[in-house]
Amino acid sequence: MARKAISENSHRICSERLAEYLVVYNRCNDMQIGYIGNISRNGLMLITPWMMELGGVYSMRIQLPEPLGGYTVIDFDARCQWCHRDITPDCYDSGYTIIERSEGFEQLVKALQFYFSFQT
Repeated sequence: MARKAISENSHRICSERLAEYLVVYNRCNDMQIGYIGNISRNGLMLITPWMMELGGVYSMRIQLPEPLGGYTVIDFDARCQWCHRDITPDCYDSGYTIIERSEGFEQLVKALQFYFSFQT
């Protein structure tokens, strides 16, 4: 029983720490836009507290914490393709096409895909 409790606690801590990596900000004013729900080389889905404008182009930023303090910044521009209410009250899901990205974007996608994939 103790082993299961440790495993669940470790998963909870890991999920909380991972949430830091999944926050997306407005690059122009540093305000939080939402959280990454899904990501690929060409697009992403965000979970946001408000409805996003269809066709709108957003200047976005992800700040990845570094081990010794500070952040690595990944900037990109994305166009909103769709938006609808999430099953969670007061949340919306919105899908974006990436139209311009910095070098670190593809590395982030690969790292997240590796993290969430099942390795044998």
